[in-house]
Amino acid sequence: MILGVLIAVATFVDLNTGLCGIIAIGTAALFRIITKPSKGGYHPFDYYNPLLVGLSIGVRFKLSLLTFILILASAILTYVLTVVLKNLLGKYTALPVLSLPFVIVSSMVYLATLRSSNLFANVLIYHSPVTYFDLPIWINGYFFSLGAIFFSKNIIVGYLISGALLIHSRIMFFLSIAGYYTGALVTGEFNAAHTTTYQDMNYFNYILIAIAIGSIYLIPSIKSYVIALFAVLGSYVVLGATEVLFQNFSLPVFTLPFNITVLFFIYYSSIINSRLSTYTYLKNPESNLDYHINYTKRFELTFPGIALPFSGEWTISQAFNGLITHKGLWRYGVDFVIEDEQNQQFSGSADVLKNYYAFSKPVLSPIAGNVVEVINNIEDNAVGSINREDNWGNYVLIYDLRGFYVKVCHLEMGSVIPATGAYVTVGQKIGCCGNSGYSPTPHIHIQLQTGVNNNHPTIEFQFEQVADNNSNFFNRITPEKDMVLTPVFSSKKKKRIFELLLGDLMEFSIDDGNSKKNETIEVILDENGASCLKCGAALLYFEVHKNVFRFYKYFGPTSSILKYFFHAIPSIPLCDNNLIWTDRLSLNISLRGFMKNFILILQSFYWDIADNNVNCKFTGNYKFETHNITRLLSREVGSTKSEVKIHDKKFIEHIRIQKNGSIININRIKEKN
Repeated sequence: MILGVLIAVATFVDLNTGLCGIIAIGTAALFRIITKPSKGGYHPFDYYNPLLVGLSIGVRFKLSLLTFILILASAILTYVLTVVLKNLLGKYTALPVLSLPFVIVSSMVYLATLRSSNLFANVLIYHSPVTYFDLPIWINGYFFSLGAIFFSKNIIVGYLISGALLIHSRIMFFLSIAGYYTGALVTGEFNAAHTTTYQDMNYFNYILIAIAIGSIYLIPSIKSYVIALFAVLGSYVVLGATEVLFQNFSLPVFTLPFNITVLFFIYYSSIINSRLSTYTYLKNPESNLDYHINYTKRFELTFPGIALPFSGEWTISQAFNGLITHKGLWRYGVDFVIEDEQNQQFSGSADVLKNYYAFSKPVLSPIAGNVVEVINNIEDNAVGSINREDNWGNYVLIYDLRGFYVKVCHLEMGSVIPATGAYVTVGQKIGCCGNSGYSPTPHIHIQLQTGVNNNHPTIEFQFEQVADNNSNFFNRITPEKDMVLTPVFSSKKKKRIFELLLGDLMEFSIDDGNSKKNETIEVILDENGASCLKCGAALLYFEVHKNVFRFYKYFGPTSSILKYFFHAIPSIPLCDNNLIWTDRLSLNISLRGFMKNFILILQSFYWDIADNNVNCKFTGNYKFETHNITRLLSREVGSTKSEVKIHDKKFIEHIRIQKNGSIININRIKEKN
């Protein structure tokens, strides 16, 4: 909002230019209304290019009847071209339209008016540079270039825009400086004109390129900053070439170098599938970075996830790169056994197969998929002996539609249930633990592999929705030797409690100690079909992922009740176990003011400089606590504690939040019978 206001003020530093811009926007809006496009076809950025065209006309010609007609024609042409190019580029290349329509139409307007002697004789304007402070030319050059973005030679416009950038985004402000001086120094070196190089106002292209690539179309980071500066270096060639070409037609280069450079770099990033590409743009680069880091660490699936192939507690006797058999192509395998409190795998004599706790226990399918191969006729070994010829023993090989195969081995002879070609679901019994193949004692071996044959390499994976023997819940965990794991199953009742349906209305009272108010929350779908809670202007997005209810994105004011929900309930396993679990929140959710801005810009240079972890635990079947701790370089800089009581029928009954010495109480208002 502040950025828009300051830019609007900047355009009206020259009244004639500002009025022409307003006329252009009004014309484009009127044309849209007259043509009545289908619902949903409107976007505010469709007016950005007509605005620029209006400003480019206003900076050259005084407002008159002829100028007014010229603006009408140009604004309509620009609006139509914007919509057409946006459709074509979006459909065939997924590229943004940027300011290409402005460059095309303004260039045509300037060329067309070269023959308009009436315009040139009566309303042509000449602007000379206006400065207010006796600053070095290398400083003034930066502010003049910023002002040139909106066609002004008045340095006060540059001051306003730089202030707007600084308030809106410190990252953008930093990149504007880095881009300008990188481009200016390189150009000055090539042209051997270090003194006069800062007088070229076309260097605003360097500023726009650095900001667009370094912070808008790529997630801010050291890598994005380096790529942005390389783009600025490359744009020296584009800018120099267009200046030479366009001067033959008495045309300014406008933002053509910016458009060419940025579009090529964006398309290159899409070709290489860059992990830095921006897919969800929020209000500024800092928010983008924070959302990206948090989303990556919370949800990004680095490796395939599968369920545990059993129920109850089992111990990992050999994990990835194990010392015994998990080597080479088969290094990503996991062996499970059952142990008692004395870490013994058997009761009674160690020579009797049936004395082993794991022997003949049910083995469950860890994925949903088609059974592609079954072996069921290999005899179980006597304890201490192995079968080298039939190394895998009895096994089931299942194909997962994600593109890999899961092999579950050493099953008991005759216990395999599904036949080749059958479809199995997660948790379905497929056999029993045995001692067949290369297996001296009963255990389950599981691995993921790239193909059907035994010589296909194994791939790394993780287990999903599990708990260890200390009641720690893990949404995903990489297996390690001696871990004791058990699968976590959902509670039907808790699933129903957190089953939020479209149109559900819930009323809460919120008391922060100073005031008390009632808020109504509604379950809605956004324009993309995503489920969220709505309260006033605030939106809180949620999902149920397998056995976990979780919030994952928030838009709205800092004081909304929904933000407190996000604080207190980032996620909750929908089970009856008294579990402990961890999660994390974005810094935007927990911090405010200078500290938030300071940490966010530091994060652009080192993503792990700060974290915002949440420690959670059940204190009863329908109660749990969360403790949100924000750290900078391992030093605590913020903390929030919450107590939550679950409603017995739907969602939340009560939340008590303690932060910075203050207490906030949120209570569900009882519905009338």
